[in-house]
Amino acid sequence: MRRRIALFWERLASSFWFLPILMTAASIALAMTSIGVDNEGAFLPGVESWIWSVRPESAQLLLSIVATSTISVAGVVFSITIVVLTLASSQYGPRLVKNFMHDRWTQFALGSFVSSFTYCVFTLSALRTGTDWAYTPRLTVVVTLALVILDVGVLIIFIHNIAVAIQASTVIQRVFRELEAIVASTLLNPQREDAPVPDADPERTTPITAHATGNVRSIDTAGLVDMACKLDGVVVLDVKPGSFLIEDAEVGYFVGVRDDSEIDSGQLASKLSIGPDRSLTQDCEFALEQLVEIALRALSPGINDPHTALECIDYLGAALSKPAAATLPSGVYRDPAGVPRLFIPTVTFSGLLDSAFNEIRQHSRGNVSVNIRLLEQLERLAPKATETALRSILEHADLLSDNLDERITAPRDLDDLKRRYQRARLAAQGTAP
Repeated sequence: MRRRIALFWERLASSFWFLPILMTAASIALAMTSIGVDNEGAFLPGVESWIWSVRPESAQLLLSIVATSTISVAGVVFSITIVVLTLASSQYGPRLVKNFMHDRWTQFALGSFVSSFTYCVFTLSALRTGTDWAYTPRLTVVVTLALVILDVGVLIIFIHNIAVAIQASTVIQRVFRELEAIVASTLLNPQREDAPVPDADPERTTPITAHATGNVRSIDTAGLVDMACKLDGVVVLDVKPGSFLIEDAEVGYFVGVRDDSEIDSGQLASKLSIGPDRSLTQDCEFALEQLVEIALRALSPGINDPHTALECIDYLGAALSKPAAATLPSGVYRDPAGVPRLFIPTVTFSGLLDSAFNEIRQHSRGNVSVNIRLLEQLERLAPKATETALRSILEHADLLSDNLDERITAPRDLDDLKRRYQRARLAAQGTAP
């Protein structure tokens, strides 16, 4: 249940409608309150002393001007946002668009202008001029002027925020912070002890099939453990968050009960949240691949921005430093009595390193600066790495040595690369360079 709530909240947080709708609802409530106060004549202390001369006709004109202006600015803000999203999609990749949609200031700016427009429209409908019902809308005018001042400030901050948000360093920093958070929550938790995976005995096994086609966005581990405990069995999954599934394809099996009719495999399969795109809720490799995508686009001939690629490699190395020194979870989940109830494929440091460096290495043949930076990061990872991680680091250093080919024609560049390669190897072998 908590995983579903987290995914639902993630969808809300990355939408352009949730916060503006809340702010619009609040503006309607504010409009009804200010109208009620003005109708009762219960003015705020000191308000009538400096705005006592306002007339219903003047208030109507003011509200009309503010309503027209705010909805026009709201259209401009929407247009700027769409342009930024288009630029982000082409510059950094379509999967990074969701990161821009998470930006609270953009959502707040959209909500601010739309809610101000809504407030003015609602209060205009309550104004009566030239009739016995006419009243002096003092509080309404004060609130309108306050909203105007707020909107001006929001517009200035919005423009500044958009200018900062589109910068490569800001995008990389934002992805890195998300990557750090998911690594801390999924890989650096208290470790679970390993256990042997039960065999898939045909007489005692019920297959679990995917209920939809798409990516595994998250797995409700607590729900699966609870169900396996009630059925007195074990769930073994062959997929993990980020895996792509085809509907009705087998994704694992349940072992424990001989009478298969008592087991609802559909209920077990429903604990896998499947969607059209991957999620950062549990998928560490997806977070790494976002940084990799920025680096690959920066290295493409169309963009040709190697400095952004180097910055991505630095942050990839920083993100891998803690997993390199830690014992990663085993993928075994137990019930309160300590009995293994759920097995999920593990996330290994080797897999993380492959996700981070493989594609960049494959696309950087002949690029001296990128290969040197990759070797430097491998060297930096080695001192605190576990023995298993050191083997992966050494393997990647050897893979990078294949990039020392005829494309690098400058002797000094080739010598520098060879020297960096030797330093990385020695570091991975536990020998000081």
